Amino acid sequence: MIEIFNSIYIFIFFTLLTLFPINIFNKKISDNNLYSQSFNMLINLNILFLFSLLPFSILDLKIHFIILIFFIIFFAYFNKNSDYKRFFKKDFLLIYFIFLIVFFILTSNVLNNLFLEWDGQKFYLIKSIIFFQGGTFNDLKTFEYNYFHPHYGQYLWAFFARIGFIENEVFGRVFYIALYCFSILFVSSKLKVKDYLKLSLFVLLILLSFDYDLFAGWQEIILFSLLTLSAVYLFNLYENKKNIFDLISLFLISNILIWTKAEGFVYAFIILSLIVLSKISVQKKLFSILTIFSLILLKYLIFYITEFDLDPRPVQYNIEYVASLDFTTIFSKLKTIFIFLTYYLTTNELMILNILVFASIIFFKSIKTKNIKFIYHFFIFNYIFLIFVYISNSFDTEYLMRTTAERLIFSTSGFYLFSLIYFINEFKFYKKL
Repeated sequence: MIEIFNSIYIFIFFTLLTLFPINIFNKKISDNNLYSQSFNMLINLNILFLFSLLPFSILDLKIHFIILIFFIIFFAYFNKNSDYKRFFKKDFLLIYFIFLIVFFILTSNVLNNLFLEWDGQKFYLIKSIIFFQGGTFNDLKTFEYNYFHPHYGQYLWAFFARIGFIENEVFGRVFYIALYCFSILFVSSKLKVKDYLKLSLFVLLILLSFDYDLFAGWQEIILFSLLTLSAVYLFNLYENKKNIFDLISLFLISNILIWTKAEGFVYAFIILSLIVLSKISVQKKLFSILTIFSLILLKYLIFYITEFDLDPRPVQYNIEYVASLDFTTIFSKLKTIFIFLTYYLTTNELMILNILVFASIIFFKSIKTKNIKFIYHFFIFNYIFLIFVYISNSFDTEYLMRTTAERLIFSTSGFYLFSLIYFINEFKFYKKL
């Protein structure tokens, strides 16, 4: 029973992180609550990232941290510009009731299946424990395999494992569930139908995508969630809404991606490429290039100053190996890569759905694709990247594909979900709903 209360507490704490610094019920800001909440969450995740780099731990100050959040929210919402009574309106309560029910069911599944996958046990949990026990970013150097991916996902794991009244690693993974559910709820909210249909789609997408293994220590669930959110912000840019919050949100997402997985900086580059291809002004494009490149350079500057290894996989990836590849080897690798990519694409329910939607959009010529061409570009850039990764890796290609391809495909599958939203919104039949 105590585990249930602690899980609900994590849910409430996660929700609080979506309520400030921007008052989602401020009459002057936005009618879309989830849009403002997503922006708040990204701001606060980046603030937590800054905390993760401090030379001291804030995890022992959790009571002070929680009290500070309550004070900030209280002063933000109880003023003349705030319609705080909207907290108690039927639509808001319905959305969060369904959100909580889905979260609770998924959390129960994780709490009843406590095993961790290989990387979760051998790499990520150990780094999380260092933070959990009061360690700092610099203390990660005491772990031999610290160079396997950046640290931020493990810091979040430790932070949420400590923030509740039960301090246990599994509640850090409960935060991953909240982030995952919120990202799907956010993209479902862009559907131009009644709330009950939006929530129905939310539940359906959860049923299609949820798998316990995703919460067994892997960090791909964070990439999935962030890339799902980024598709909505990119759509706004391509639709020429000219909202500066969309650009800032993409910068915030890129920073978290860079510090969560080794391939995160590639996804940040892809997001930057899609920004450059959008309709925004040249000045904003130049500013975006400068910002995202600065975020990437900042990471390597921090690694250099703190004497972390700048080359995370020197055995697997090196120029000498790539230079030694001949045509026969490349052809053999490509054959294996295409076989396994095809296989794992057809075993991922979301990707099956996404591919069917892609085909339907092409079939219904009345549906304009110019506002979602960034999704097709992302697909092309992403799979060029995957092919290059497997060709340039010195390890056995089949072994790598069997152990990593399924997760890499899943981590980007949420991005393409916006094509489903767009298709339903543009399809004439659904405009009556």
